[in-house]
Amino acid sequence: QVYDMGFANGYWYIAMEYVDGPTLAEVWLRVCQLGRPMPLGVAIGIVLQLCEALHHVHERTDRTGKPLGIVHQDVTPYNVMLTRDGVVKLVDFGVATTAFHRREELGVTRGTLAYMSPEQVRARPLDRRSDIFSLGVILYELTTNVRLFDGDNIGIMRRIVEQDVPPPSSVIAGYPKDLEALVLSVLQRERSRRLQSMVQFARNLETISFNHSLLTGYRTIASYVSQLFPHQSDRWKQEVTCQEERDGHGESGFSIVNDEEMVRELALLHPGSVGKDDAFADPLVFPPSRSRQEGDHLAGDSQVSDESDKKKEEMKVYGKARTGIGYCCRY
Repeated sequence: QVYDMGFANGYWYIAMEYVDGPTLAEVWLRVCQLGRPMPLGVAIGIVLQLCEALHHVHERTDRTGKPLGIVHQDVTPYNVMLTRDGVVKLVDFGVATTAFHRREELGVTRGTLAYMSPEQVRARPLDRRSDIFSLGVILYELTTNVRLFDGDNIGIMRRIVEQDVPPPSSVIAGYPKDLEALVLSVLQRERSRRLQSMVQFARNLETISFNHSLLTGYRTIASYVSQLFPHQSDRWKQEVTCQEERDGHGESGFSIVNDEEMVRELALLHPGSVGKDDAFADPLVFPPSRSRQEGDHLAGDSQVSDESDKKKEEMKVYGKARTGIGYCCRY
């Protein structure tokens, strides 16, 4: 959420919400480290909230009531955050597209390869069903504790486009049959055979939760996050503690934040000016790795002009503001 943007002391700034908690990728990594599967109620609860968020995005209209046709294009665990209150946040709309710009982007593929839909891999026009597929990948991974699409780039693309998804029951014995049917339905390669909206996705999850007497609410998720990260609250609070700026402007009360955060936040303000895949996280390694390897993206996935590169070099981000509500950046 953006709270404010403006111009002060010679610099443009944007103040954004501070999310007190880990990303879903960090949660999944911790689950793997502990060697225990995520409780089914927690996994479904997280995906349910993402369904609500994406439904809101997909249903947005302009002032005349015309649908905007927004597609996130990068629904991944890296772009999902969990607060300590159990609220799930969908972030990073830097590569999102709308119906008004889709024609300009024909033949261009953006996003994280292992979570792309088949039509996204083929660089075809996208609609909300592409996000449904991506969220289905997340649901599959959270409930089976295995990576669905792994390997080299070419292998991942071929599996997404040419092969049916292996049933979750082939990975986890005793996997609920009704949940398996839902997972396989949202991961159909032909989008006409998938569920057609996030509302349908959510209703099916709610029915499954009821049938299996699962608790999926905020408190369930909050309790689980606290169990996974019992000592992390102090670390997250320290992230917003005001420190003197290291380049001689200590009076500002801001601390330096790394460039990855800069790229992510500026992409929200100026979609397209900074490529999503020019961030420093390797999108093909899960759990996340901060090293970027040559050849990790599809051709045309990240093409930023020399001018944009120069702009990035000139940008500096000044850490979470004294209020702790978000980031302040100058560029």
